[in-house]
Amino acid sequence: AAAAPAAPAAKKGKQAAKAPTKPLAKEVGEKPAKQAKQPAQPKRDPLLTQVAAGLELAADLPQSAKEMINDMLVHACSTWKAERHEFQASVVSFTETTLAGVERELKEALEAAQQAAAHLDETKDARANAVQGAEKALEEQRADVSKAKHSLADAARAFRSAREAIAQASAAQETVEHDLTKAVAVKDELEVAMADLFRPLLAEGGAAGEGKGQEKADSLMQFLTKVSFDEAMLSALPSALVKEPSTRGSFEMVVLSQLDNDVARRVAELDATLKEAQPTRAQRAEDLEKAQSSFEEAKQVQLDGAGTLQAATAEEQRRQAALQEAKQAVAEAGKEAKRLGRDVERSQRALDAFVGGPLAAFLQLRDRSAPTPAEEEAAKTEEAPAAHADAGAAACEAGAPEAAAMEAEKTED
Repeated sequence: AAAAPAAPAAKKGKQAAKAPTKPLAKEVGEKPAKQAKQPAQPKRDPLLTQVAAGLELAADLPQSAKEMINDMLVHACSTWKAERHEFQASVVSFTETTLAGVERELKEALEAAQQAAAHLDETKDARANAVQGAEKALEEQRADVSKAKHSLADAARAFRSAREAIAQASAAQETVEHDLTKAVAVKDELEVAMADLFRPLLAEGGAAGEGKGQEKADSLMQFLTKVSFDEAMLSALPSALVKEPSTRGSFEMVVLSQLDNDVARRVAELDATLKEAQPTRAQRAEDLEKAQSSFEEAKQVQLDGAGTLQAATAEEQRRQAALQEAKQAVAEAGKEAKRLGRDVERSQRALDAFVGGPLAAFLQLRDRSAPTPAEEEAAKTEEAPAAHADAGAAACEAGAPEAAAMEAEKTED
């Protein structure tokens, strides 16, 4: 009976003896035991993260000051509002002032963008009115250009008419002057022929001019033929001219007397013609002078019309350019309005994001207070199932190595 308990002991000793020969897990290809997990770092409150983002917007606050405030807020805001000591309260107050300044700057930026957009709306209206005014001015100037063109065309026609009037008046005057000059020349020739040829022949006959009577008679006959005297009379004249005055018959004396009378009558007619032509000559000169004066006036009117058209065309071009500039200004105002509209939207989004994010988070942290007993009980009730589940999972995780070791021993046996 005493020996019976020895068997288990022997068996135990046998197992103990075998223990040193058990291969290591590394030798049988098993995975090494897991290292113990590092303790999880406490997570930063998301509300503090939002507040930190809001503090980054404070342009006048140094970066080192922002970091220091963020660090101090961790402790100040983790303490209930009623339990904060004076230093923590001052940190919260400073943060509130800083965030209020950020909010004020964002509001000012939004207001500035809105004012710029409103001012641009007024500018757009003014520029649109400027376009309408420029269009009206251009239309009026185009009417002036059209009027100037018609006036210049009328002036050009008047100029051509005045030039034609000068030509006609000048031709009429030249005709009168030509006729008068011709009449004077004929009268002078008649008088010279009578004095130098006819009178000597009448007085001396063939002996006139130192025996050159026949030569004088021939010259006189050529002249009389040229000036168209009566041919019947001229046919009987040559012999009468060269005869001695005492030998001339009555017929020859009649012929010579008729020539003398015809020449005198012709000279008298030419004198009358010259006298009567003087008023006509003066009238033609006056007509020419008037035509020249009208021509000069028409010429000046045409020059003035050309200058007026040139100036009107230049003004039309200037107003056309002004209209294009006004339209360009409207287009630029439209582009600027879109840009300012985007600025307003961007400023509004930035303000809304700040108020709904960092500022709201700070206000929640600032006013955080201790929960009431009823709130604590409700929180515990909600946390208990979760804690139980976490404990069970931890126990399973802790027992897992022991179960693996026992399984290995069974395999060894």
